[in-house]
Amino acid sequence: MRFFPRRGMCVFFLFILSMALFGQEGDSLVITLEEAVRMALDTSLNLQKSRLDLSDAEYSSKHLWAQVFPSLSVGGGVNYGTGLFVDPGFKADAANFGYSLSAGVSLSLNAGISYRMKGIRLAYEEALLSYDDACRQLEIQVAKAFYALIAERENVSHKQDALNLAERQLEKTRISFENGFTGELSLLNSRLAVEVARSDLSDARSSVQQNLASFLDLIGLDRQTVHLEGEIEVSPVKADSEFLIARYLAGRPDIAEKRLALESAENTRKQDSIGDRAPSLRLAADWGGRGNGGEDGKFSDSVSGSVSLSIPINPWIPGTTENQALRKTEAAVEKARLDLKSAEISAAQEIRTLTMKLESSLETLEINRLRLEIAQRNHELSEQGFQNGTVESLSLEDARNSLNAARYSLLQSELSCLITVLDIAAAVNMDWRELMRHEE
Repeated sequence: MRFFPRRGMCVFFLFILSMALFGQEGDSLVITLEEAVRMALDTSLNLQKSRLDLSDAEYSSKHLWAQVFPSLSVGGGVNYGTGLFVDPGFKADAANFGYSLSAGVSLSLNAGISYRMKGIRLAYEEALLSYDDACRQLEIQVAKAFYALIAERENVSHKQDALNLAERQLEKTRISFENGFTGELSLLNSRLAVEVARSDLSDARSSVQQNLASFLDLIGLDRQTVHLEGEIEVSPVKADSEFLIARYLAGRPDIAEKRLALESAENTRKQDSIGDRAPSLRLAADWGGRGNGGEDGKFSDSVSGSVSLSIPINPWIPGTTENQALRKTEAAVEKARLDLKSAEISAAQEIRTLTMKLESSLETLEINRLRLEIAQRNHELSEQGFQNGTVESLSLEDARNSLNAARYSLLQSELSCLITVLDIAAAVNMDWRELMRHEE
């Protein structure tokens, strides 16, 4: 498959049109598609939130030892005590003050710890996959908006050409009318054609301005004068849906996420089954000491340790709450497996649909290219016939309208082909530039 969008120093408008729409080129910010994608990735609020989630998941994945780190505690205190009845003339004595110190460590071990660690790693992989997918989808979205704007700007150029053509025709018609070679109706029709062309150009310019504002919001850029550098160029391609499915279906983010979800569900089932049913071992050690502030400075301490083994019973009894929870994890695994199968079927169908759409778009593109050639030739002959007096002004106006419509149809066909390729790239999780160079 081969698609060649050419990048470089390309300008779609005459200088006067660039000034009218976006100001002096020297005062405008030139943006390529690569720069627009970089801006969008840097400024996207959704990606910023995803990066925070990814950072948390990565931190937990790098500190798996925390799952077996013992619980540590230290403590201390002071106390003051006298008899039940205190003499009003009693004075505080250091012997009445005391203090205490303590420290403890405990560790609980269970057979499900390894599965809990694996679950943390899987959660990080899912977060990383989700983030990469969000970046790819945003890049595709920016590319679509970028090329749509390029197409709209080229359409404005066509509208400007149509207005220039109508104005030239009006001038010729006026001269013919003044010399008595054409009637008043032809002159009025020519004036109407100019006004219609001017209105179409105004509408096209307004559309560009509105969509450009949306594009700047998408890439996180403040309102300013910009010039988009790029052009749309389409070459015949052939997409083999079955080849794309066989080679790239497994790499789709949604398929990979479903596969990770299945692996995570299986890990959770093992964790709950083993962790809830297996015995738990708890090791603990405590140290404590007490002293007083008297002259003897008496201090006494003690050390204690314990080992305990806990064997759960409820998970083994059918019908208990714990046993029901284990049954739900079994069902969750089967549901995850069915979700994966359903996602694979839907993804394969999407790829087939898009490749068929691309084939149809390319056929339409060739038809519209031929239609434009015919429309251009028809307009040339109609203009010559009008000058010779063999073609009426209405026929000439129809020929001019057909030419404008053919130009617009071809432009939309080119954009449709490129957008479909971008959709296919997203569907098979490929860099769209690589897909455009891909050939099988």
